[in-house]
Amino acid sequence: MKKIGIILVVSLLYSLSVLGQKMEYISLNINDYNFNDFIDLIESKTSKRIYYSDSLGIFKRISINSDSIPIIEALQIALDGTNLFVSPWHNSYVILDEPLPLANNVFNNQNKQLAMEETSLLTDSEKRYLEGRRANVVKTIVVGNKNSKTIGKARVIGRITDGETGQSLIGATLFIEDTKTGTSSDMNGNFKINLSPGFHNVEFSSLGYKTKKYQLNVYSDDKIDIQLESSSFALEEAVIKGDK
Repeated sequence: MKKIGIILVVSLLYSLSVLGQKMEYISLNINDYNFNDFIDLIESKTSKRIYYSDSLGIFKRISINSDSIPIIEALQIALDGTNLFVSPWHNSYVILDEPLPLANNVFNNQNKQLAMEETSLLTDSEKRYLEGRRANVVKTIVVGNKNSKTIGKARVIGRITDGETGQSLIGATLFIEDTKTGTSSDMNGNFKINLSPGFHNVEFSSLGYKTKKYQLNVYSDDKIDIQLESSSFALEEAVIKGDK
């Protein structure tokens, strides 16, 4: 138990030093809170925002009684045993299924202040990762092998179909929000696109179908299949009158 506590403290100090985020404390006297209520309480009592996705499925009940506890420590207690991680992010916190990657985390003892300023900036990949955890991104798709070390871009191919009939959707579009690029499906519903390894918010859409948003965690070449749900349109009767 002491070893785990030491690891948490070291991890906490490292994250705070890299991001330059000040420690903020909170008084908590709660028993058997569900996770959503716990997060709402922290946000209502402090200046911090806690970002996470409901798709993570955090159902743990939380009890904490402390007159003064660091927010990040309270979050770590709440996540204990869930295999989830909390990371500081721009004066807030984000909860993910893996630690938020940090760029340039090597400090130069001769120029520590400069190194801290450089590492306090998030990479584009980190920003996309956080954006991808907003509520309107309903699912994360892992593309490729996490252990692969892809040089250059990964080739992502796939097929877009009607979720009910399985019919190929011709001309369905794939839009990459962070790069403002995209592609469309061919006569067989197939598409291909090259993406840099990292995290991308992607929007799939087709005429007559509901738009779907995903976060693609791209590691290497892979194939994905996307199913879209048809939209229902109510057509009103139109009466056209004309003078002879």
